Amino acid sequence: MIRPLTKEDQLQNLADIPLENLRPEFVEQVHALRRKVLNRVKPKQLNARALNGEMLYNLAKSYADAINQGAVPSIESSWSYICRNECQKAMLESVQSFEANFYQAFSEKCPMTEQELKAIYKQFKNEAIAAFTKNAVGEVKDQFFSQMKHQMSQKYELFSVENEKTSDQECQTFLQRNYNSIVQKLHNDEYDSLESLNYEIIGFLNYVMEEGPKGPNSQQIAQQFCYDRFADGANYFNEKLSRQVFVNQQLSDQ
Repeated sequence: MIRPLTKEDQLQNLADIPLENLRPEFVEQVHALRRKVLNRVKPKQLNARALNGEMLYNLAKSYADAINQGAVPSIESSWSYICRNECQKAMLESVQSFEANFYQAFSEKCPMTEQELKAIYKQFKNEAIAAFTKNAVGEVKDQFFSQMKHQMSQKYELFSVENEKTSDQECQTFLQRNYNSIVQKLHNDEYDSLESLNYEIIGFLNYVMEEGPKGPNSQQIAQQFCYDRFADGANYFNEKLSRQVFVNQQLSDQ
């Protein structure tokens, strides 16, 4: 190839000179060389696996490290090194994608039922596994695959605990807020019997089941809440009856 420039002082700063300021003959030769390389060079392969740029870099680095240490470069050792790097990278990227997708879906729907949470987890878990399987190479991929599944399982447990905690809090708040009307009617003596109170509590329970927050323990919490209100109602009417009996006794003694 001819010299890109005729002036020696400009050659010392060749990297800073725009392409259009170089000799046209040199630019044409550069383009011709580039076309030749792109048309003839085939993807590098090792163990029947096409190498990407990062893999090729790691392969060259492992050879250079071995030579610098006075050892003979080993293809098998270099391949193992590449496989471990690629599997590590594939695992990290897959887990990060899983966590980001899972967190976004969880934040939008929390609290949710356990079945809904498992469905979301399964969806993004399968996507992460597919991405890992596509990019991981070598025999060590099974090892990293197990690590990846363990990390996703741990993340699911954390989300499950948070979902249950949020569900319980929202369910208790919903119950207390919507039961206040019954409490007020009870204090105003608007129920003529325990049966009439219990009938309204049953209606309240049905309302909570249909309109209340949905979560892992929502039904159990609502049922326990209403059971406790049945007991409170029985105590209220027993105390009311006792007061009436006492008053009647006092009047009869007079």
